[in-house]
Amino acid sequence: MPRLTNGQYIERREQLRLDWQEGGQEIRRLSLEQQWSIHDFYLPGQNLPESELIARRDAAIEQEPDLAKRAGLAYRSFAASYPREQQAAPTGPTPAAQLEPVVLTQHKTRGQRIVVWSDPDHVPDMKRLAETLLAIGKEQAAQAKRRD
Repeated sequence: MPRLTNGQYIERREQLRLDWQEGGQEIRRLSLEQQWSIHDFYLPGQNLPESELIARRDAAIEQEPDLAKRAGLAYRSFAASYPREQQAAPTGPTPAAQLEPVVLTQHKTRGQRIVVWSDPDHVPDMKRLAETLLAIGKEQAAQAKRRD
């Protein structure tokens, strides 16, 4: 299998980084395992110099030899759906407003819609999550009280 050159690695990473900066619409279309491979290998959410990116990639491969293959397959899936005009001339990312949201998981309950996105590169804000869950619980309790 041909080895990915440093130049190819940086070029692919730049495409992934541009997508990630605009909300990761195309990366989020991949399975969660593919997203993890992309983030572990290409580090699109990290702002690092090329030399450090290459050093981290090499260290990751040494620690997990199968990572390069998994990330390559994940990148192939990403590239298949990545807007062609950005592949040809990466002058800038597509504005987020032009991208269609993708619902990975949804649950409908009494007219409410909950959308869940996977985001393997960010640590969840637990305080915000707790506040949201409390607000939902209070709203449901108020609705139940109005019905009684």
